Amino acid sequence: MTTVLTENGTLSEVNVQDPPLDVSGLNWTKDFSELTPDDLVERAKQVAPLLIPLQEGVEKRRHYSREVYELFKKAGFYRTLVPRMYGGFEFEFTTYMRIVAELGVGCSSTAWQFSLGSSHALQFGTFLPKELQDEVFASPDFIAPGTVKPAGQAKVLPNGDLAISGKFSYGSGVPFGSHFLGSAIQPDEGGKPVAFLAPREYWTQLDDWGQTLGLKGSGSHSIQFDNAVLPARYILHDFSFRPLTSQDTHGFRLHGNPMYANSASSVALVSLMPLAVGMARNAQKTFEELMEKDTTFPPIMPRVEDPFYQSWYGDAVGKVVCAEALMIAAGDQWMENCRIGNIGPEAEMRLVAMMRETTNLCWTAVSEVFFRAAGTSALVDGSRMTRLWRDMSTYYSHNGVVFFPELAKRGLAQAHFGIAPV
Repeated sequence: MTTVLTENGTLSEVNVQDPPLDVSGLNWTKDFSELTPDDLVERAKQVAPLLIPLQEGVEKRRHYSREVYELFKKAGFYRTLVPRMYGGFEFEFTTYMRIVAELGVGCSSTAWQFSLGSSHALQFGTFLPKELQDEVFASPDFIAPGTVKPAGQAKVLPNGDLAISGKFSYGSGVPFGSHFLGSAIQPDEGGKPVAFLAPREYWTQLDDWGQTLGLKGSGSHSIQFDNAVLPARYILHDFSFRPLTSQDTHGFRLHGNPMYANSASSVALVSLMPLAVGMARNAQKTFEELMEKDTTFPPIMPRVEDPFYQSWYGDAVGKVVCAEALMIAAGDQWMENCRIGNIGPEAEMRLVAMMRETTNLCWTAVSEVFFRAAGTSALVDGSRMTRLWRDMSTYYSHNGVVFFPELAKRGLAQAHFGIAPV
């Protein structure tokens, strides 16, 4: 049973009965101290099939269940990017991307909620001073959603505290989040935004998610501040989406790992890549099951033996394989940029360009091949392929997929040729 506050101030309860979560086949005997990156990815592969029968309940509930949340804790997924000094694994970003993609093979919404709720460990580990890292990583099972768009209204009080009110939408990961990362508009400062961190006791989750075409269960609820006053220490003066020009960050000085000297913008955009890859691989597996059906017109034969279906399958899988290779390459390139310690605009734009191509490959494979060739009998309400098409369509309309890649196309040329952007 989930109870949340609606926008009009009433309480809403959602009671969803999921099929039993059968974890009997998960033979996880290794202690966290013994886990390798490949171990964690393998656990994600084992979990993915368990998520498939839960998808309908995830959409009705608007987020994954407490039972799945506890399973992810047991697997260690939330610790992937958390610094070692706080009990995390501090694995490289590419490992994290592989985990998200594997979870997406089971449930797009679940992968989205997990990814956008826990990937901010990188930004927090980079930009937060030690006293705030001590707080947010007090539990190494890290979930803290955030939004990019400035919203609400804020005012710095004479004592330095921050008064804040208003609604902040699209907070993917909110249902199990401990903190929120956002920026608010300061009317007294000409609308200049101020970045802040807010523990859960300062805000309320709204019951306003699930009306989109797809990703209905991604836990992307809004949160509401009602005349909250955040202590001054929660104002993030050092937080920036601009490319970094050195490793002079709180995180690098504290942890000595260049992964915590990253650009907040590139993390946010590259994080979208495994979500697309996971959905495309999910559609591939669904289509493979449909290949066992017979063709519609004579000569009647299993689709797997039909030259047309063989060609369609090979075409789409080729795109998915290329997309996954791009994803891995982008994760490795992002890590290399961190090691170099001078992440300029051109390096940033190259990563966004890779994200755009990955997304386009996945969208084409799902919408123009798997979905079209599946047949109308596979596209009824509630079917796996229908849900995947809805999820992929919603993903493809995300601002990070539509707006920023368009800027990156021009930005890449401008940065390379030394032309000042318009």
